[in-house]
Parts: sequence; structure tokens; C-alpha cells
Amino acid sequence: MVRDSTPSSVLFVILAIVSIILIIIPDSVKHEIGTTLGPIFFFPASRALALVENVSSVLLDNRILRSRLVDQSVDRARLFELETQNRRLREMIGLKQASPYEMIPGLVIMRPGYFGSEYLVIDAGEDAGLERGQGVLSIDGLVGTVIDVEPQQALIRTLLSNDSRVSVLITRTKAGGILNSNATGWFTINDIPIEVSVEVGDTVVTSGLGGVFPPGIPVGIIAGTDSDERLLVHRLRVSPAVRFSHVREVFVIAKNLPGLHGATDSEEADY
Repeated sequence: MVRDSTPSSVLFVILAIVSIILIIIPDSVKHEIGTTLGPIFFFPASRALALVENVSSVLLDNRILRSRLVDQSVDRARLFELETQNRRLREMIGLKQASPYEMIPGLVIMRPGYFGSEYLVIDAGEDAGLERGQGVLSIDGLVGTVIDVEPQQALIRTLLSNDSRVSVLITRTKAGGILNSNATGWFTINDIPIEVSVEVGDTVVTSGLGGVFPPGIPVGIIAGTDSDERLLVHRLRVSPAVRFSHVREVFVIAKNLPGLHGATDSEEADY
């Protein structure tokens, strides 16, 4: 089948005529025609270009605003951290001033171990007067014991360690016992006589026996009770007063002070 070439021929003739006319007409007429018809033919392209430029400008502004928002979020986080640290430091200063014992401040710089809470390393050591066997506390309560000392840092064994033993008493009844860790983030007391009244919510503090820890330092709150009728004792579950994974600032209690004599360097017990 032969295609009909008439439309193509007509279009070619028209374009040829238009080209000849554009060649022979004066330049002034060409300029006037271009000025009149140019905006008509190029308006869609100019609008598309303007739209692209506007979209690019919006995207750039959006990136700038997101960057500023991130910067402001970081600044707010830093301000919150500074305010929190400032509050903790004020509380620690108040604790130190209220304590009758000499206390040496330290900052946690490392959390060795799998869970990062059974042991802490602080930035104070022999040069600051630290010794093995000294008690360690925070603004929330008892933290643990110094078990190794270097010139400028010390290793702290927290109450979460299975090796920790602390002589404690229940403030409401003054009944005493030994606090143990069960390696799950909770403490247990298994030697309170069964005739002693114990209740969920009772506060547990250090007894002061053994000379390592002063009496009355918060240790935790009784969260559960069970009685062993065979051994005639209570088995208590104690929620820690200290969030060990959040401890940052601590105080080490000097041993060579009145009321704290008799402390030993033994690592078998923290009494």
C-alpha cells in the first residue's frame, strides 16, 4: 500500500513559504513579529522553568529548616542534660554538707562487664585518698564498695554483684538482715524472723554494722514478701533505691573516721 504524502507535502510547502517570507521581510518587521509571537510560544516553557526554580527554592528552604530544627533539638537536649546535671550536683553538694563523714566525689567513667551495672570505674583513686573497702553512695542511696584502686581511678563493685553482702534493717520495725543480689536487678533478704512484721513498701536502709557504711543509707523498698514456715523466716524481695545503670556521680566514704572504724579490706562481704 502506498502512503498518501499530500499532507507532508503541504506542510513542507507552507514551511518553505514562511521561511522565504522571514528572509525577505525587513529586520524591523522580524523584530516586531518576534516580540509579539515569542511570549505566546515560549510562555509554557517559561512557566515550567519558573515552577522548577520555585520547587528548588522550597526544597532548599525545607532542608535549611530541617537543619535548624535538628540544631534546636540538640541544643534543647544539651540544655536539659546540663540542667539535670546541675540539679544532681546541687543535691550531691547538699548531701556532702549534711553528712558527718568525709566524702570524696567521683564521676563514673566506665561500666565494665556484660550488663554494665555490677561494676563501675570512677575518676578518683589513691591520689584522692581512696582505699579498698570504702563504701560508695549516690544521691539516691547505697551504690557499693571500692574493690581496687589505682592512682587516678578506682573500681567499684555495686550491690548488683553476687559477691555483695550488706547488713541492713527495715526502718519500720528495726529488724535486721543481710541484703543479697539475685543477679536480676532485684535484692533479697532471707533471714528476717517470721514473727517480725514486714509489709510491701517498707524502707530498707544500711544498719551501720561492720563499719563500712554509715547507718541509714537508703538501699531499697520491699516489693514482695514470702514466708518459709520450715525455716521460720521471711523471704523478701527488695527493689533497689539506686538505678545503677544511670549512676554518674558518686561519693566515696572515708574509712578512717569515728564511727566507721573496724572496716576491713575483705572482698567477701560489704557489711
